[in-house]
Amino acid sequence: MMIVTAMMLVLLVGFSLYLSAEIRNPILATPREAEHVAGAPVAAVARDGDRALRIGGIDPFRMLYLSLTAFFLFLTLRVVESRRWK
Repeated sequence: MMIVTAMMLVLLVGFSLYLSAEIRNPILATPREAEHVAGAPVAAVARDGDRALRIGGIDPFRMLYLSLTAFFLFLTLRVVESRRWK
């Protein structure tokens, strides 16, 4: 069971590092670049939108996404730990 916990932690750390790197430096910058990489036309583009939603330089939607990700990872760890005690 320790190996499963270790694997979960490695995945969590890896995902966190990759996500922070992607947030700092997005890999795909434009729809044209996405079309080139995918080899298919882009149907829709999500734009950054209104800058007024940012509070002190922090995007609330990004914080919501990160908070929900952390919450569900926490719940996953709780389930794994509860199964270990049974």
